Amino acid sequence: MKNPIVIFRASPPKAAASHFGGKIAFLPDDTLVLTLGDGFAYREDAQKADTHLGKLVRLNRDGGVPDDNPFLGKSKDGRAFKPQIYSLGHRNVQGLAYDAQTNTLWEHEHGPRGGDELNRIKPGANYGWPLATTGRDYQGARISPYETFEGTIDPIHDWVPSIAPSGLAIYRGDMFPDWNGDALIGGLASRDLRRVDLENGDSVDEESLLADLDGRIRDVRVARDGGVLVLIEDSENGRLLKLLPKD
Repeated sequence: MKNPIVIFRASPPKAAASHFGGKIAFLPDDTLVLTLGDGFAYREDAQKADTHLGKLVRLNRDGGVPDDNPFLGKSKDGRAFKPQIYSLGHRNVQGLAYDAQTNTLWEHEHGPRGGDELNRIKPGANYGWPLATTGRDYQGARISPYETFEGTIDPIHDWVPSIAPSGLAIYRGDMFPDWNGDALIGGLASRDLRRVDLENGDSVDEESLLADLDGRIRDVRVARDGGVLVLIEDSENGRLLKLLPKD
């Protein structure tokens, strides 16, 4: 694109060079949701009203603010909410997917040492970071004494130890009928593909796939024919695979 147009800029600016987020999902009402990480060194900002850090934001496609965003005109601790905020209390979102069949937005995010989460996103909800987490700081210290916290939403599924999730798809297709409605999640640290069995919006089981390939899985998508596309990250032997039924 010769003349790109900036439709949104997160504020305030941050100096930290990590936890950017940056995943986008387009919703059927012509809005989009964008993930913004907590900036690592700014994790308390995930709970603050007047910063975009550690938030999901919802925008019109021209960058405007939808008039039904959940925090419009509201405040917290004497600070007005940024009008773009859709949900708060996130750490570092690395997967975002909209399931049209159930009209559900899903996301997953990295915890620190453990505490990776799969969440079902509700407008206006608080997902707890850093007030509540099942993870520990990288030096082993407790980040919070709470794994759950009043007024925040617990994850549908979490991982301890961390799998470092990357890429997210909700399977809809005919090739793997038993997977319909399940979450497919790449694992960078676990070096496998995780299938989280979702029933009525809750996690009931989990399966590890492709562990024999010993590859860092960066992304996963569902192809139009129902096959599953898996991107394996490797500086010398990166691969794009397509999973098909054995028969």
